[in-house]
Amino acid sequence: MGDIAFMTYALVGEDISNTFLSKIQNSVFDELNLQACYIPFSVKKDDFSKSIGLLREEFSGFNVASPYKRAIVKYMDALDDTAKATGTVNTVKCEDGKLYGYNTDTIGFLDSLVGTRINLFDKDILLIGTGGTAKSIAHVLLDKGAFLTIVTRDYAKALNFKEELQVFYNKNRIRAIKGVLPSERFFAVVNAASVELETRFSDMAVHDETYRDIKFIYEFFVDEKSFFLKKAIEFGIQYKNGLDMLFYSALESQKIWQGEEIYSHLNVMALEKIKEQILDK
Repeated sequence: MGDIAFMTYALVGEDISNTFLSKIQNSVFDELNLQACYIPFSVKKDDFSKSIGLLREEFSGFNVASPYKRAIVKYMDALDDTAKATGTVNTVKCEDGKLYGYNTDTIGFLDSLVGTRINLFDKDILLIGTGGTAKSIAHVLLDKGAFLTIVTRDYAKALNFKEELQVFYNKNRIRAIKGVLPSERFFAVVNAASVELETRFSDMAVHDETYRDIKFIYEFFVDEKSFFLKKAIEFGIQYKNGLDMLFYSALESQKIWQGEEIYSHLNVMALEKIKEQILDK
């Protein structure tokens, strides 16, 4: 791909160390033989606004993690359509002193569903969380024709999220609830919130009566000991974690940073090699 100047990219978040996303992005750089590296860039909330100038001048691009996917939007010089619709940015390209914001979580989530044979049309989906990732996932689910129920620790946030989505979608397909009742029935549960659901006192706990009818669980977090994985095994439910979403979202970021042609260099064998590498690390 030719000799180019060394490029530095980052994952920007509040408390970031060794993440799957860093492993994925550095593995892609290795596979493409690029003179580039991807580093964690932890920023405390009080210092976030002051960090924008450094990111703009010193990096070729960066990914944005929670809790900054919404906060970063106002610093962008331009946004792609998906970032505008979701109100979130997870990928930024730095070029000529300007910041261009994109949302690749939506395509990452959508691509991760390929092969699951899950038909979401007219299905009732429980979405846990209202953060940046949840917003991207909600748009995909509603675009697929699902009925969406939103629950989070803060009911006011769930209501606000519902109102935001109703600008784009049929209001009768979206609802917000304070907690999941035993009588509730869902086709699938999507967890996009890092919360403790195991306690029976949690308002957001999904009851065993509800699990008996669930056909699919999708959890964004990659954790072999996760509560939802345990429930999927217990009730024989098809389960998927967020590794593929991270993977495809990362590749979309690379396409933004390096250009469309990178996909001609990342064939199926190369992609599988990258997956094996990050899982072994």
